[in-house]
Amino acid sequence: MGPVVIVRAGGVNALSSALNGCAAGTTLRLEAGLYTERVPLVVQKEGVKIEGVAPAVGAPGSGGWATEIRAGSVDLKGEALIQVCCTQFELSHCAVEVQTEGDSEAGEGAKAATKECKMRRVAQILRGGRDVLFNRCRIACARGIGIEIGLDSAPVLSSCSIVSCTCGILVHGYAAPTIIDCAAEHCHEACIKVTGNCSGVVSNCAFRECTEAGVVAGGHSHTTFRHTTVHDTKGCGFLLVGKTTITIEDCVVEGQHVNGIQAGDDCDPTVRRNKVNHSQGSGLVLHDRAQGFYMSNEINDSKLAGVGVRDGSNPIFTSNVITNGEGSGIVLLGEAGGVYEGNVVTKNKCAGIGLKGRAHALFENNQVSHNEGYGVWLQDHARGTFQHNMVENNSMAGISVNNHACPMVQHNCIKQGKQVGLLLQHHAQGTFAHNTMSGNKAANVLLMGNSRSVVTGNKICGSPGGGVLIRGESVCHLSCNTIENNSRANLAVLDRSVPHAENNMIQEGAGRGIVITGMATGVYRGNRISNHRLAGVYVGGKAEPNLINNVVADSGASGIVVEDSAKGIFTSNSVFGNECAAVAVQGNAQPMLHKNVVIHDGKGGIWLGEQAGGTFTENCVQDCESGWRIGSGVTAKIDETATLSIDRLVGLMQGLGQPQPQRMVIVRNPDESASDHISLGVCRAPFPVLTQKPAAEAVNPAVCSKIEVSQTTQTGANLSNMLTPSVPAGGTACVSG
Repeated sequence: MGPVVIVRAGGVNALSSALNGCAAGTTLRLEAGLYTERVPLVVQKEGVKIEGVAPAVGAPGSGGWATEIRAGSVDLKGEALIQVCCTQFELSHCAVEVQTEGDSEAGEGAKAATKECKMRRVAQILRGGRDVLFNRCRIACARGIGIEIGLDSAPVLSSCSIVSCTCGILVHGYAAPTIIDCAAEHCHEACIKVTGNCSGVVSNCAFRECTEAGVVAGGHSHTTFRHTTVHDTKGCGFLLVGKTTITIEDCVVEGQHVNGIQAGDDCDPTVRRNKVNHSQGSGLVLHDRAQGFYMSNEINDSKLAGVGVRDGSNPIFTSNVITNGEGSGIVLLGEAGGVYEGNVVTKNKCAGIGLKGRAHALFENNQVSHNEGYGVWLQDHARGTFQHNMVENNSMAGISVNNHACPMVQHNCIKQGKQVGLLLQHHAQGTFAHNTMSGNKAANVLLMGNSRSVVTGNKICGSPGGGVLIRGESVCHLSCNTIENNSRANLAVLDRSVPHAENNMIQEGAGRGIVITGMATGVYRGNRISNHRLAGVYVGGKAEPNLINNVVADSGASGIVVEDSAKGIFTSNSVFGNECAAVAVQGNAQPMLHKNVVIHDGKGGIWLGEQAGGTFTENCVQDCESGWRIGSGVTAKIDETATLSIDRLVGLMQGLGQPQPQRMVIVRNPDESASDHISLGVCRAPFPVLTQKPAAEAVNPAVCSKIEVSQTTQTGANLSNMLTPSVPAGGTACVSG
């Protein structure tokens, strides 16, 4: 224990005189009062302590300071009032202030000295480690720095209050201070600024009412801020620039501020377990080339995007909660990238996640729900990969891809949206694979404009508005999807769309299986369309699709319906188990049916309504009641059509066996203008695929002459009853209504 010297207030330079005259290790115990100094207090002797009288009322910063040390900036001539040049020193229970009154009346020499100094300072610490301590002090400097900590010093600031400074605490060089339980407020720029290569820890502090930012970090600083609160700044809570790698953890930014945490230049911070509330701008903003690791933060009630990432920023965001924002949850602009995983983005008034410009990023295992805009929104030339995300209960489309955006969207669940699950429009591209899209009210998937996307391996089900709706001039590849249990059409293709739908399972619909209308075309190959309440395939308007090798089965109405002025090519399809006619052609439709297999069990094979046209070649129809029905005014050309037993037809569908002779029917209208004259012939001809089971009885070919079909009560001709050898030459068949 060193000597104790009692210092009494009064006069000028009382403290500096005592300091200069004391020995190392002395405790200068100041009595209550004002100590006016006109020269710096230079501490060079080791172990000196300056102790004031503890404040009589409240905590530091609340008033009631018994011991005050004061100096004028003119008298100090630009130097710090307290200069620590030793490794052991303690200042406690003092209110220390550098005043600026009298600057205008100062002499030219003093003005020049003050001007040459970068900024006035109350205290300057350039040496020492944890044995340099500022404890329970109040520091004030209206146009300067409260405490400057530089070089390789590592002091401790504990329970101090820094007020009314330009910068409350400045840390630079290789300094590594420990700042705990301190408060800084009413600073014109920043409460604390760390730069250079400094490190250290700032813990359990409160910074409030600053003009620029509560905390500014730059240079190569790597300070840790922990359990610190930033209130009511006019700029940012934390402003990160340069190449700083600071750590911000368990902090709170609240009250009035623009951006909660803003990172620019080449900074690479670690930001975890913080809360950012009520930002007037964004909760977190990254720009330039900023990177960083952002984990388990809560961003709440931002006026703009909860998280805004732009330029070339490339951060990692994981396990954050972004909620209740006035704008979108996460927005990427410019060339922004990064990895975003395990975040919860919910209850924002715009989109949950938005990408614009040429933004590109990986979004994985995020929950995007209950946003009032889109769940995920991409536009311009944005890209990115979205996988294993849960996108649900958003007011607009679950995922909306616009303009020339081209994402990879795979293994996501997009469900229960109030509009569309997946919306692709304009010139949108991208691959959408192995997602589950269910229960979205308007439709599960909507493609519009000139979108050119690949939609493959998805499960698309349970929408009141329909499964997949393709409009505009969309050119998409729709393959290997399961589209089922949608209340309207499972797949609807309208306008001038040109999809390629291949190997899809389209089933169990309350409406139709596939609807193709407008002037739509496209190729539909290898799909299984089954168990729909209405028609399995409906083609209307002026559509001209190409259906190849599809199975159309077990519809509650007809299997395939072609009407209006539709055309199209239907090749090698299998149609069976439908409640009404397997194939119904109505209106002025003119389809081409070639090598199709039709099993109808007497419910209707191929029926041609009045005025129907088209070409029917090499089709195989079950040989039973109502195989064919042809209305009046039909202009269709029907060639080389076989009526086969159900075993033979099943064999055809299974693709088994070798060609065998079968009974064939040649149906021609020799006079294009006389549709009531039909000739029949029986011949032997091979088919490329037949069953291995041989026919029970081979039929010898014979030729029947022309059959007169009377025009009386002509509503349709049942040709299946005519296809027997018993029809006599020159005989007449009556109309079967």
